[in-house]
Amino acid sequence: MSVHPEEIARIEGKFHADPRLIAGAMAIVTHVARRAGFAETAAAELRIAATEACNAFAEVLGARANSSSEIQLAASEFPGHIEVAVNFAPGEPGAGNPHDVPLKPDLAARLREELANAPVDAMNAAIENGYPKITLIKNCRAAKRRFDL
Repeated sequence: MSVHPEEIARIEGKFHADPRLIAGAMAIVTHVARRAGFAETAAAELRIAATEACNAFAEVLGARANSSSEIQLAASEFPGHIEVAVNFAPGEPGAGNPHDVPLKPDLAARLREELANAPVDAMNAAIENGYPKITLIKNCRAAKRRFDL
């Protein structure tokens, strides 16, 4: 695991493309958002976006029979924002996982389009090592302090 110099905390998890597990994986996002002091509304928006990203990846995995690959989610807290990265985690070689079958070149663009209305401040959909990765960014909007004069 590489840690960005400004990274405060990072939690990672790998899970199969099962909706019940995706819902459980959102505990990672919730924990990091609470640790960062996000308001419940902001934390919920980040969970919604992360769920949409995981579901988009699960759809790709579901279309590949006998896929042994998993979805990997990493939630990182930085000063002022949280990043949630979603990508494929390799399965067993030769077991029909997405790494054995070339992905369509337009997959990152399709994922970007599907998540265009995600309730986050920024999103990056890119191809890394030939496979898609989505990074969702939600800024921390600290409550303004009230000063009585």
